[in-house]
Amino acid sequence: MIVRSIEERAQGKRYLTVTEVSDYLQLSVETIYMYARTGVIPATKIGKHWRFSLDRLEEWMTRQASADEEATGIRVLLVEPDLQIAEAFKTWFSESGCEVYVVASREQAFPLLSEKNFDLVMLDLMDPRLGGLSTLEQIHEMKPRAEIVVAASRFDAELMDRALDIGPLTVLRRPIAKEDVQRLASAHKQMTERRTAETERPVDQDRTPERVVPTSERGVSKDRQSASERLLQ
Repeated sequence: MIVRSIEERAQGKRYLTVTEVSDYLQLSVETIYMYARTGVIPATKIGKHWRFSLDRLEEWMTRQASADEEATGIRVLLVEPDLQIAEAFKTWFSESGCEVYVVASREQAFPLLSEKNFDLVMLDLMDPRLGGLSTLEQIHEMKPRAEIVVAASRFDAELMDRALDIGPLTVLRRPIAKEDVQRLASAHKQMTERRTAETERPVDQDRTPERVVPTSERGVSKDRQSASERLLQ
């Protein structure tokens, strides 16, 4: 919980600036701006300036602490420069019971990836604004257990095969409907539950354990199909 100084309590200060919130939360000013723009943190924009209610910040911090301790759903990071598309994806994932964070660039994504664990990361590998293969490689290094979902309206087969050399992917072709997002969230939840059940099941020494196949690898032969042949409709 945010601790107010005696002087601030005496002054009855109710709203903070970006710099003051940065000092309170021990986060960079850039991160606070990103959190405010994407709705991660409660904020109000007045003209060109952001203001933060001290009471709402304290409530938000309390909820964050409780969520980190009790979260059982899927935590999703959407890296999407188009605000309208990002809002649609966020709404659909949220309706599927996911905890959703939205950023507009790789520069905004990496601080969040450093601070939180994510089950699923969704981005457009073909969008040059997002850094392509270098971004994908860094995400895999930071969160090797996260499922990476590539959503794009066009695909370069050679680029996608190079991406598969970095790690497994789930590929979705745009336009993406609400039902596609729901199926994706449901499949990931089922995979997670199956992994948990396999972990908790007593080991039969005479039985070879069954491998849990991630959604991103389903339908891929040992010879590995090309990415263009693996697009999910």
